[in-house]
Amino acid sequence: MKTPVILVPFKGERHKSRLSSVLGAEKRTKLAYLLLDGVLRSVAKAGLRSRCYVVSADPKAGTRAHRLGVQFVREPSASGVNGAVRLGVERLKGRETFVVIPSDLALLSSSDIKRAIGFCREASVVIAPSSSFNGTNLLLFPRRMAPLLSYDDNSFWNHLAAAAKLGLRTVVLTQRGLVFDVDTPADAEELVRLRINTAAARFLRKSLAK
Repeated sequence: MKTPVILVPFKGERHKSRLSSVLGAEKRTKLAYLLLDGVLRSVAKAGLRSRCYVVSADPKAGTRAHRLGVQFVREPSASGVNGAVRLGVERLKGRETFVVIPSDLALLSSSDIKRAIGFCREASVVIAPSSSFNGTNLLLFPRRMAPLLSYDDNSFWNHLAAAAKLGLRTVVLTQRGLVFDVDTPADAEELVRLRINTAAARFLRKSLAK
């Protein structure tokens, strides 16, 4: 089994806008970078640093990626998750299997990543929904599925339908490290309550306490 390539899309502007009621723009950007760092460290701990690419129009994201030994694909302009994933697949010709991991999975562990990739032996697609089941968090997929990807509303169900259309065997994972992301004030408050000792969690505790 060839190890898949990992793509981590990162927004190039207006970071974490849904947290605007509890955090100002500067703090939202800081949080987004800290969450990205946490995801990249989990990838590195899983032994996959050399196969990981951050895809973003934000040059500062590239600086952080390189600092952590991860490669960077620069978007000409911010084009959303769909655009970032398409660019990553196009740039990495010759690679047949990809894993998309969002940059805001605050509880992601190296074992979560390794477990998902381990299912390559028995399935062509591995998908973890967001906690609300209307979005897609981790997605492992073959190159031939790329044209059918859709990270718009109901993307989890869209991706299941795309895999079914191609007759691809699919595994759905729901462990917390894959389904929990920091997107809303409620998510931020939950991360604070969990009392985990990551840079993003410490920053949120300090920021929300004021």
